[in-house]
Amino acid sequence: MTLDKIDSITRYDLYKKAKKTIKLLNDGIFELKIIEYILSAYEDACEIWLAKLDIEPRKFNAEDLKRILFEILCFASFDIMSRFSSVGNV
Repeated sequence: MTLDKIDSITRYDLYKKAKKTIKLLNDGIFELKIIEYILSAYEDACEIWLAKLDIEPRKFNAEDLKRILFEILCFASFDIMSRFSSVGNV
């Protein structure tokens, strides 16, 4: 990001854009059932690989769902910023 761009964007503008982006991401994640797909993939992987070691996989809980949501939001935010920075928008 260049200094002239920083001067033209206020912290409040950035805050509003970030808040709106997170809301859109969060809504999209739940509408597309992304968490359910990832949780299912985790469960399948655990079941397959832990069975080979004769270990009973634990059941996923609300904390796991929160962690998965956090991971998705972090990855999505990183991906968005990477795309913008690669085209010179940020």
